[in-house]
Amino acid sequence: MEREVRARRRPPAYGARQQEEKGPDGVLIAVIAQCCLCVLVVLGVYLTGYFQGSGQNLLREPYASMIGEQQLFSQVIDFIEDKTGIPLHETAQKLRDSLNGLFLTGKGGQLEVQAQSGGAIPAPENMSLAPLLATAPAIYPVSEYTMTSSYGYRWHPITGKLDFHTGVDLAAPMGARIGAVYPGTVSEIGESEIYGNYIVIDHANGLQSEYCHCSEIVAPLNAKVRQGETVALVGSTGMSTGSHVHLNIMQDGIHYDPMDVLAVLEESSGA
Repeated sequence: MEREVRARRRPPAYGARQQEEKGPDGVLIAVIAQCCLCVLVVLGVYLTGYFQGSGQNLLREPYASMIGEQQLFSQVIDFIEDKTGIPLHETAQKLRDSLNGLFLTGKGGQLEVQAQSGGAIPAPENMSLAPLLATAPAIYPVSEYTMTSSYGYRWHPITGKLDFHTGVDLAAPMGARIGAVYPGTVSEIGESEIYGNYIVIDHANGLQSEYCHCSEIVAPLNAKVRQGETVALVGSTGMSTGSHVHLNIMQDGIHYDPMDVLAVLEESSGA
């Protein structure tokens, strides 16, 4: 009579059994999440060299809409950090900087105003909607840019509320050089919750220019600078959706549309 042979599986060791019951390790999940973010950063850098012209224009608008939801973005990162215990904000910020440098969508600043019914809305105090007459051509503060927000009334890109934009936003790569639009003297350097790191230059006859959201201020206080000389570097400090320079032009303390002086350069170049 043949003996029935049955294969018996050796019971797992105590530690292995615990691991099976416990399921995936939280550290493993964290590492996977970190790797995914790193891959996205690398992808962003790759896309910078891949996309050109029409490709950027095609993707710029949906990306600008998505990245403007800063509160939601931060909440997602906070949730992942809370579940994994590994800080991800630095990696996530690198991803955003990389994509903002690709699509040039940065904008910011804030001067909230109350909506009024009926008729034209007047300009807020110290703001003018009248043209500023300029005879000397200014130069753009950055060589590579996309204008993301013009002067005047707008819906704020972060709060969604009615806002008066005191200057123009020129989205540019992070760390790009910011040049003085006119020759002059550095009269103020500071930091603001809304405008981040900023620098003000006095020009002749009460004319001033201001450069905001800088990552670094280069020119020292009271320095005399030439037109086009580097005074700061592009950043995203303060209330901002991405790397850009916010340019203000003031005459006797009143804000005017910077395009009034920049347009002089365009007209003279086209002549």
